[in-house]
Amino acid sequence: MKRFYQAGNFLENSPVSDLTLHAQIPDYTCPACGNDDITTNYSYPHLEIGEVVTKEERKKLGPVMRTRGNNEEIAEIVWRLRRKWNIAVSAGTIFGPTSLKVTTKPKADFYVLVNHAGFFCKHSAAEKLLQAGIAIEYVKTPARGKWASEADYVELAVPVLGNQKLPPGKSFCPECLRYRPGRSFRTILIEERLPCDRAFFKTIEAGVIIFSETFISTTKELGLTGFVEGKTLLPVTVAKEIEPWDETYETREKERKAIAWQELLRKMEQ
Repeated sequence: MKRFYQAGNFLENSPVSDLTLHAQIPDYTCPACGNDDITTNYSYPHLEIGEVVTKEERKKLGPVMRTRGNNEEIAEIVWRLRRKWNIAVSAGTIFGPTSLKVTTKPKADFYVLVNHAGFFCKHSAAEKLLQAGIAIEYVKTPARGKWASEADYVELAVPVLGNQKLPPGKSFCPECLRYRPGRSFRTILIEERLPCDRAFFKTIEAGVIIFSETFISTTKELGLTGFVEGKTLLPVTVAKEIEPWDETYETREKERKAIAWQELLRKMEQ
């Protein structure tokens, strides 16, 4: 079985101090399940929403809504976008390139926004990936700030393909593509539904960015930086669909972290 990783914490020494989304679907109430929350951030930087919505409809979308659309209007826009490009779209979905403010010198080739809203890398790194045979699609990232030109970021399009197991007590609506209740949960990939031929992808249930072992190995061979195991790169469990959810994992993790914290305090006191 191939190994997979999820994007971890890229906030430490982050070169990005601010961002501006191009367009985002606002929250709306699903007529099927009643969910009115945003539980995931699918992102399509390479798709222009103006090809589907009118200027008046655009005013009803984020990040700043100038007029408030009702549930029926937003749901109809969502379905139109799905039909146009055959993609997953839900409340919170981002379209168009995300603009970044780069205020400190980037020290790495790769960067992932908080909540996995976008996957960025230096233009030179993207070209190296293409030359190495990695199938990627990217757009130039609008950027401002002292180090914008130094960063020379592009944003990679991340396909929404993989599936996650849902823990007990959570349900997923095939109508609005959202889970409820909204608290996040541990990532466990379903073995039978893995897109093993992809370098990276976003899970449909929570929009978590997943990297394949092959992709990470290629970045290392190319000398590209930004992925650090245990920090920006976290191992992901893969399980068969019929396997039960490990309900003791979270308890064990809390106990492990508590022990580690007490050990750290003990060392500080010495």
